[in-house]
Amino acid sequence: MSQSRHIPSVPSGVVENYVTHRRAIEVDSDEMKQLTIVLLGEIDAGKSTFVNAAANYLAYEELEQAELDEPLTLVPAAFGYYDPDVGEVLPVRSRQLALYNRGDGAAYKNEIQVSGHKTTQSPRTYVQQARLPSGQAIQVKLIDTPGMGDARGPQQDRATMCQIISYLSNYPKIDCFMFLVKSSNSRPGTWFLPCLKDLLKRFPDTKAADIAFVFTHARTTLFRPGDTMKMLKALLDHSRRNGPMDISISSENLLMVDNEAYLYLLAREQTLFSANDEENFEASWDRSSESWYRLLTRLAGIPWDPQLRLPARKKARQAVLNLHKSLVDTALSTVSDVGSLNSQISALDSKQVDVAELQKSLKMVVSRPVRSRLLFPVMVCTHPDCVRSIRSGSGECIPTYVARCQEPCYLANTSDSRVEDQIRKCPSMRRGSCRKCHHRYTFHKPFDSEVEHRQFETEDPKVQSQIEAAESSNADMRRKIGALQEAVDDLESEQREIMKTLAWLATFVQKGHDRLQNDVFKESIDRHIRDAQETLSSQAPGLYHDGSMLTMLLGLREFYEHEKSILSEGISNRSRASLTVNDILDRMNRLFALERTGSAFKALAHQSILAYSK
Repeated sequence: MSQSRHIPSVPSGVVENYVTHRRAIEVDSDEMKQLTIVLLGEIDAGKSTFVNAAANYLAYEELEQAELDEPLTLVPAAFGYYDPDVGEVLPVRSRQLALYNRGDGAAYKNEIQVSGHKTTQSPRTYVQQARLPSGQAIQVKLIDTPGMGDARGPQQDRATMCQIISYLSNYPKIDCFMFLVKSSNSRPGTWFLPCLKDLLKRFPDTKAADIAFVFTHARTTLFRPGDTMKMLKALLDHSRRNGPMDISISSENLLMVDNEAYLYLLAREQTLFSANDEENFEASWDRSSESWYRLLTRLAGIPWDPQLRLPARKKARQAVLNLHKSLVDTALSTVSDVGSLNSQISALDSKQVDVAELQKSLKMVVSRPVRSRLLFPVMVCTHPDCVRSIRSGSGECIPTYVARCQEPCYLANTSDSRVEDQIRKCPSMRRGSCRKCHHRYTFHKPFDSEVEHRQFETEDPKVQSQIEAAESSNADMRRKIGALQEAVDDLESEQREIMKTLAWLATFVQKGHDRLQNDVFKESIDRHIRDAQETLSSQAPGLYHDGSMLTMLLGLREFYEHEKSILSEGISNRSRASLTVNDILDRMNRLFALERTGSAFKALAHQSILAYSK
């Protein structure tokens, strides 16, 4: 940290304390603009508390960041905080000063609590480096001064003013005199006009633009000028009429601040605060910090752009609000995707062939020719008219002798020449022709076997081929259905992750938006459900109505409401911390990492939300 390593020379008679913390920036001195600001005000206006709060505003962009660190304390702080749980006022003290050359003993001696008397005994300068929202590096020298309006009377105020002017005389240039007053103080401050007159006399180059007014405890007046404005305007009218300067109050030189957020940072380790209290502190921080940065930006000669100072938390909430409809539309497009995949699964499933049905017709009974030996040989006729051919299973033609001309016939074991002669002389022959078939004896012969048809059960090769083709086709379809079902399972898992993230986003947005009572995410989901219901009701009666889309949408809404209820209940009973920007960025990064829908969310929201993590 540059300011902790190098302490430049300071004017004689000046006590400059350099702020040090782990977020301190390092810049070259040539890049920095130096702003010297003097805090003036009556006793108990909150000058020292403002010094401490202002240091935290410069160090942390928002209260959530400050809660993760030790709060920066430049001026020793001590106060009592009433804890309703124990019914007592608890003493709260700062623990360590965030100063490089802090000299704790001297610092505590400079702050003495005596009712009605000034607390800060001598002026002190606190030096802190920071960057404005525009990126401009600045070094702020904030000079805390003893309080005016001392109970010991005007003489003490004159002595205090001399002390202040003597201290300020060591600075060649004062960029701004800030007068701190309580926003609800209706009592005229007799110290103000003499103080203003002495300052302008000692610093004649001071212009009206170099004077600013800080209304402290502004939350009590809803961050609007209270009774103090009327009193202050009366004093300024008197100054305008009688000199020494015409000063008016406008948004340019009026700061509304409430520094209770700093006190909360000190006290939160000793007592519990309600979620409503924490939201109020957060809102006070945001408005007070913005006022402080607006003044510093003007003093640095840079036009003020409120969007640059908008905290990351508010930017993220605004981005989520702007994108909520698109986020829900993208999330619920997965319902159509799941429906389409299920339709493809049903179509493929319907194309599967019923193999079991085919197997019923696989078996068939066939008649096949079988040759068997006869009990005794017979004489058969081989004339074509007495022969039938039977085709075997292999396609071979087997002759079957249908005419048995002599039974039995025992000529089979004789030679062929003798058989023919014996056949001719056989009683079954008459004049060389068969008495039974009338064919010549030369067509006859003895035979000891016959061919007969027997019934056999076998598998139909055509059906078997159909079964094999069907099984191959079904296996391919099962692979396709499996891939589609895996995609459905992945999408349904991603749907639950998406709904969980939407529940986080809704909780985050509603927590930080006082006027946003409705759940914009649920409203968008409900719109999709109404559209699905209207589509179903508009279909012609008697037709098949596929209500799967509506069923899925209703299921997702139920899951969303359940997740949001768990999250909100956890935050309410403090079993989990309130959601931060980093929580939301983490949830969004989970969306971006989703395999099937992540790219769509990334294209939609990446630049709009991740940019606010910087």
